Amino acid sequence: MNHTALITGAGSGLGKYLALECASRGFNLVLVSLPHSGLDLVAAEIAIKHNIHPYTIEADFTEQSAPAYVFTKVKSAGISVSILINNAGIGMENAFESLSVTFCSDLLNVNTHAVALLTRFFLDDLQHSNQAYILNVSSLACFTPMPYKGIYSASKAFVYSFSRALAAELKSTSVSVSTLCPGPIPTNEQTRSRIQRHGIFARVSAIEADKVARIAISEMLDLNPVIIPGRINRINKFLMSAVPKALQLYLLHAKYSTAVHLKANKIPSEVSSAA
Repeated sequence: MNHTALITGAGSGLGKYLALECASRGFNLVLVSLPHSGLDLVAAEIAIKHNIHPYTIEADFTEQSAPAYVFTKVKSAGISVSILINNAGIGMENAFESLSVTFCSDLLNVNTHAVALLTRFFLDDLQHSNQAYILNVSSLACFTPMPYKGIYSASKAFVYSFSRALAAELKSTSVSVSTLCPGPIPTNEQTRSRIQRHGIFARVSAIEADKVARIAISEMLDLNPVIIPGRINRINKFLMSAVPKALQLYLLHAKYSTAVHLKANKIPSEVSSAA
């Protein structure tokens, strides 16, 4: 089957490498990213390397109308999507009281609202495919509440819970639903600095974006419902599940309060980054 994959957040980071991985498998592409985010450069790179010419859409998912806009553009172009990859996201690491109301709203719109609405808009078309796939990008942070990353970890828990529930609903259909739960991914200087602040464990568990993308697409096509790249990250998830929640919160508070303190002293301009 000649799949067409729609990938959000495709202008940089993991989204770019998910696009490159799909292109290497011969899939047609619809790439969505923020205006002026490098999307045209990614599309040109794919055209040169793989002779595939992506259809590109600039959209800002902090705006609640963006999912409908993307769906309308795709339908107007006569494109039938058989793979939906909800990758766009916003990350954060700061005390909740320091976040603006606007930032909180933006994060929730991108990380939860857009994921649910894009999935709903495209679900009918996906169900008309002989085999279709939804890949929703969550995080290892989805498995436990995280002080100083509270609304981020909560938003990723939403993605995980929504995806698992939807997979159960669609188990007798042609649509497979997978949830990607990666650990640290050093996609830019901001995330590399954050990984460095979190110590040796974060550094050894970090996996480059191109490798995460290869694992994600391979396991998605193998119908794996939950994808956790890297042995260390899988061990971490297992160990954390065995630790009482109160102790988890104590350990995570100690870890991230130190990291936030270091950030405030060294790089005060960092508040958020695209996931």
